[in-house]
Amino acid sequence: MTVSVKAGDIQFDQQNYRHTAKLILATRLEASKDKNVKTATIPVSVPDSQFQTAMVRGIPLTATLPGIAGDRLRIVIQDPATGFAGALWLPLN
Repeated sequence: MTVSVKAGDIQFDQQNYRHTAKLILATRLEASKDKNVKTATIPVSVPDSQFQTAMVRGIPLTATLPGIAGDRLRIVIQDPATGFAGALWLPLN
């Protein structure tokens, strides 16, 4: 799966000609018998030269997850620096 995160909603720090942040990605398959949510901390690092493009196009996050056609995947992404979060259900084909 690949989702795009709106860069304007992320609080970035600027270090060594890069804009950096950390995001928390939480996922869960709806039909999974394991009701635990899988979480991961995703580091984001964008060079200064690409930052304006990222602000327009967003930050792509890609992950490979096992799934079954017809199931749905719940995705939640949070910026722990601000507490802002977004969520969606992704149908699996």
